Amino acid sequence: MLSMYFAFLALIIVGILLLVSEVLWRKKIISGEFGRKYVHMSIGIFIATWPFFMLLEIIQLIGCAAIVVLFLSRKFNIFHAIHDVKRTTYGDILYPLSIVLISLLAQTDWIFSLAVLFLAVPDGMAAIAGKKLGNKHGNINVWNSKKTIVGTCTYVLFAYIVIGVGLLIGGKNTLVSNAGIVVLLPLVTAILEVISPYGLDNFTVPLVVVLTLNALTA
Repeated sequence: MLSMYFAFLALIIVGILLLVSEVLWRKKIISGEFGRKYVHMSIGIFIATWPFFMLLEIIQLIGCAAIVVLFLSRKFNIFHAIHDVKRTTYGDILYPLSIVLISLLAQTDWIFSLAVLFLAVPDGMAAIAGKKLGNKHGNINVWNSKKTIVGTCTYVLFAYIVIGVGLLIGGKNTLVSNAGIVVLLPLVTAILEVISPYGLDNFTVPLVVVLTLNALTA
């Protein structure tokens, strides 16, 4: 019963975050990639806390509902901040799909949280840094999508910060005892972020993270 209460509260907060993003978009405070990454990071960080308050089965149901909502939003252009990009991307749909997949695969709550943070934070910060500074410091084109050196370096930095969070939320023994592999994980996911076209990194990155951490805890 308590888990259902938290689920209801979580839906209200997600709705507020989406509403705020729409208001900010309409007031032209955020737009394009910045608007998408606001939603990407704020909701992702919030979702990362969910296993500590509700059952993974409920998270799966919320994720499935989110997929339907985002399909409708894409079709009817409801949440402009999410879809306001010129490039072709399916990241908006893959995002909740990955949440469902992570909740099905993660062997512990902290692995779920870490995989979601990998999905939300490094990618979002990389996009922001790349937009602000990337053109000044070089970029490359991958699958007709521009990737910046600054953005990739920012991704790696924040991926290591996320690993640090993992030490605090239950993964200390696993992460420390497998330090060699853990050190490589941000680098591997950074490569995946660069080479995954059309927003597929929203699927490939959390999948690799959760499978790797599952293997380390086995």
